[in-house]
Order: sequence, then C-alpha cells, then structure tokens
Amino acid sequence: MMHFTIVRKETIALEAALSLLTSRLQFLPHVDGRHVYILCDSSIVVQRVSRLRRLRRTLGPSDQSETPKERPVKQKLGAWEYSHCSKVADILDQLGRQFGHGYLHFAHCPGKLNPADCFSRGEAPQAVTSTDAQQWLRDLVDNPTKALANDAIHTISPEPLPSVPTNDNPPTASDDLAADLYSFVVHAQQEDSFSRVCHHLLLKNRPAPSTALADQLADYTDDQKAKIKATYSLHNENGKSVIRLAVGRFAGEEGPLFVPINARRKVIEQLHSSFCHRPAKYLIDYMEPRFYFHNLKRDVRAWNKNCVGCQVSRGGPTNIDFKTTLLSHNFGANTLLSIDWLGPVQSDPNHGHCPFKCILHLHDPARKFNYFALSVDKSAVSARKLVADYIWTFGSPQFLVADCDRSFIGEELTSYAHSLGIKVYHGFPHTAHRRAYSERIHQELFASIRAVQQSQRSRGYPPTQWHDLVKPAAFILNSSAALDDCDITPNDLTFLYQAALPPATSGEKPNNDVQFFVDKHVDPVLNFPEISRQAFDHLVRTRRNEFNSAMEVFHKQLKSSMRKSQIKLASKNSQGEDGTATKQVQRSITPTSTGLWICCDRCDCWTEVTSEVYHEYKDKFFDCSLIGSECLHQSS
Repeated sequence: MMHFTIVRKETIALEAALSLLTSRLQFLPHVDGRHVYILCDSSIVVQRVSRLRRLRRTLGPSDQSETPKERPVKQKLGAWEYSHCSKVADILDQLGRQFGHGYLHFAHCPGKLNPADCFSRGEAPQAVTSTDAQQWLRDLVDNPTKALANDAIHTISPEPLPSVPTNDNPPTASDDLAADLYSFVVHAQQEDSFSRVCHHLLLKNRPAPSTALADQLADYTDDQKAKIKATYSLHNENGKSVIRLAVGRFAGEEGPLFVPINARRKVIEQLHSSFCHRPAKYLIDYMEPRFYFHNLKRDVRAWNKNCVGCQVSRGGPTNIDFKTTLLSHNFGANTLLSIDWLGPVQSDPNHGHCPFKCILHLHDPARKFNYFALSVDKSAVSARKLVADYIWTFGSPQFLVADCDRSFIGEELTSYAHSLGIKVYHGFPHTAHRRAYSERIHQELFASIRAVQQSQRSRGYPPTQWHDLVKPAAFILNSSAALDDCDITPNDLTFLYQAALPPATSGEKPNNDVQFFVDKHVDPVLNFPEISRQAFDHLVRTRRNEFNSAMEVFHKQLKSSMRKSQIKLASKNSQGEDGTATKQVQRSITPTSTGLWICCDRCDCWTEVTSEVYHEYKDKFFDCSLIGSECLHQSS
C-alpha cells in the first residue's frame, strides 16, 4: 500500500488546481497587463518545481533522456516526485505562454496567511486574520522582496522548453532505496530459520550445529538438502554471509539475492510505490535479476492486483468476492458479523416527511443472515446503538468486519466493541468491490423494494414508502435458500425453526395449545397448566438438536459445493497434460462415458474402475483411497 505524505498530497492538489485553471481559461476575461500569481503554502513543493524547471533549462536535449537516477545527487528526485513535478512545470509553462512574458508568477505563501488553509484544517474562517493576508498580498504586488523575505519569486517565462523526459523507459529504483533494501534483506537472512539452514548446508567446513539448528535440519530430507545446495550459493560481502541464487540466467557473483519470507512484503511494497504503481511487468523485470524467492512473479502480480492505489486509479471491478470463499466451512453461526451503511435514500416528498435516511446492514456470512436497521443518519452514535440492539437481540459475535467509514473507525463503536471483547477489523479504503457479497445483497434489497412499489403503481395504489418495505424485503432474503440445491435458509439457522408466514397467507390452522392459552385469558375459569421443568428441558433439547442438524446439513451442502468446485478446477488444470504416458484413473462429478463407474461415499466423486473392483464394492462402502486415488474429502 502506498503511503502518501503531506508533501505528496500538496503536490497532487497543486497539479489538480492548475489543470482546472487551464481547462477554464476560455472563461477568464482578457485584460492587458494582468499579473497572475499562483501561490502555494508548501515551500518544499515550490522548491522542487522551481529547481526542476531550472534543471530542464540548463540541460541539453541529450541530457533530457537521462533517468532521475543518473542525474547529480543534489538534482535528484524520486520517480514519483519527478513525474508529478514535471506535470506541474509543464502546466506552468503552458500558462506562461497564455498570459505572456513576465505576467505569471509562482511563489510561496505562508500557511498562516493562506485564506483557504482554515477550511482544509476544519477551522473557522475567522481564525485567519484577513487584514494581515490582504496586506501581504499588497506587499507582494508592490514590493515582492519585502513580502517574500528570503523566498524568491519565480516569474514563468513563455519561452519554449526542450522535450520533457517521459516514463516510456523501464523504471529503476533509486540508489538509496536499493541500498536500503539490500541491507534489509541481508539482515532478514540472518534472522530467518530457512536462511540459517541454507547457510549451514552451504558452508564448506561445517561446524557442529546447535541444538535448535539440529532440530530444524531434522525436518529436511536428503533430497531437500541436495536441492538447497544446488539452488543457492554463499557469498561473503562486507563481512556478512549473503545467500544468492546459483542457477538460472542471472546466476553469478552478483546474482539474485534470496529474500526470506518475512521480508518479501516490504520489498514488493517499497519497490511498487517507488515505481509509481506501474504495471507488474516493470517490477518483475527489475526484480528478477536482483531478488529471488519462490513464485516471485505470482506474488508481484497479486500485490499489483490488490494494491489500494492501483485499484483507485484503475477503477475497474477487480478481485471481486461474490461469495465468502475465505470463510471456513466450520465457521460457527453469529461468530463473524459484517456491517455496512446503505444510503442516504431519497424519499418521495409527496408522501410526507420521512425520518429515516440510512440503513445499517448487518450480515452474517456463515449463515447468510441479513439484518437491516433504519437510522436517521450515518453517525457513530447511531452505528453503536444499532449494533447494540442487534447484539442484545440475536447474541454477541466474536468479530466485526467493517469498511473505513468514519462512523466505524471512530472510538464510539470500537471502544464499545472492545468493552464487550469483540475484535473489530477494518478493510482497505476504496475497495468496496472486495465486499461484493454484501454489495450484491444491497442491490437485491432495493430491487425488491422497487418491484413492490412498481406493482402497487400498476394496480393504481399509492406506493408504500421504502422504509416500510425494508423489513418485508429482508424477510424474503432470509427465507431464500442459503446455498444452491439446499433447503436450509438463514432463518432456519437463526431462529431454530421454520419462519412462518402470516396465517392469512400460509393457510395453516393455529396450534391448539396456543388457542387454549388465548381462551384462558378470555375466560378466567379455565386453568392453563404451567410448563414443567422436564417439558422445558425437552423443548430446549429439541430446538438445539434441530439447530445442530440444520447446521450439519448446511455445512454438508457447503462442503459438497466446495468439492465440486475443486473437481472442476482440477479438471481444468489437467486439460493440457499428456495422457499417453500411463493410463490414469478417470474421475468426474458425473459419469462421462459408458463403462463401470462407482461413486465415492465420502467425496461424491465418480471413478471408472475395473470389473473386479466394481463387483466387489457395488453394494459396499467405497472410498477413493481403496484404489490408490486421493480422496477429496481427506484433502479438504
């Protein structure tokens, strides 16, 4: 994840403001002799842009093609800073040609005299003394030296500049970053357990290993030790033993540096940020001759795919989790709770005032249960009250998962959850598509509400307001099957019994015991017997058994779906394999050809067998392991 400092945010803000000014120049009336001052309250940004403009003027066309790494140390900028400061300098040159020679000025403004600074800090505008700011602006026009003190005012010249270096060339990391990463990786090798094993095996004169190292070596077979000796080499660099790759096209004295598993995240993160979030192929081309670890390309592509900055700039729906596939099939009910805001929802003004504007969605991914609570706003207090209402109605979860909404990351909700022993986890910002399983439910909820309102309009009735249809729509969602080809619904896993429809809709007769209880209140002569302890215990056991059986069927169906997905994935991966070497056992979800097929009683996978095996196990319990095949039930 890229870390934006204050200076980088100010650079982006200046670039956006200048771009907006350039696009609105046709609306600015032309006046002869007008001087335009562009003021920035960040002295670092002003110095960087001004220094870059001076550097581009002094360098010749041949020097313009050099990368920022090859420039002198005092004139060097990082890849990110160089790219954005170059854009700011280009826009300033364009504005200078528009306003004329000597009429555009770029200067630094003190933060306390910036009229817009109070709004960005959330302070009252009265906190800025407008008199002092106005006097400073007059001094800037009349006497720039007095107003700017030691800061020089930079007048933008309209003279054309040579071509600006572009980012078409492959990017490279700076010398400072490369040196830092080298020191970090070498230090990580000294503390990594696998690196210590490699260091011991690669020594020519091996000393007797310590007790801890001997225990680690006992976990490696002779084949694994031989592979380590053939793959890596040991080098003495600056008095430290460094492990490098000994095979491949980049092997040698300066071969790829082995990166331990606990250091790979930081290496990829810093290089990815240094490369300005460019596509993964540039980072792979840079890392392959310098660093090595198993599945390097895969990890770099995965990081590029899940990077927050890349997802914000890309804008596409990548890496969508339509289903909670990361949850274990043994995840208990009401253990994890996902919360999210819906709205604000616009109400029809013809139906009067509506006090509710937002909906808090509480979703249990394990049992697919949805609870929608109406709220007047998205404040942290409302979130805490609605979560507390859910907890004291359905029970307390162990984990809360939320996005980076201000009402969720504040102390109001987090401190309340911590007081109850509930752990709160917040996802990455700008990644709503990562919680698509919850966003899809939002679409289904509003689709149901619109369908009911459209049906009412077609029949000539006034449509019901949206907040009155939230609970019925939630009831329909919770009464739907939790999985395909499964009769278990979220209401079954929540209330331990089948959620019943209203009597007028279901057509079921009322329970006699309930009717007797009602008659008892109507006629005081009747004596309704109280429930005994044995009857109550029997009722509790019955409900608990129903719940356990429902969860067992639900988990069994989930396991079956996961097994089918694994079989499909395995069949896709094996399509390109050569089948002429040896005859493999044919396995599939359903029989794919004529022959003798038998179904495994554990993983529900069909296997083509010989006649002897078929006649032996056709009426008995059959397991894939009986014929030497791996059973998917055991692997899961």
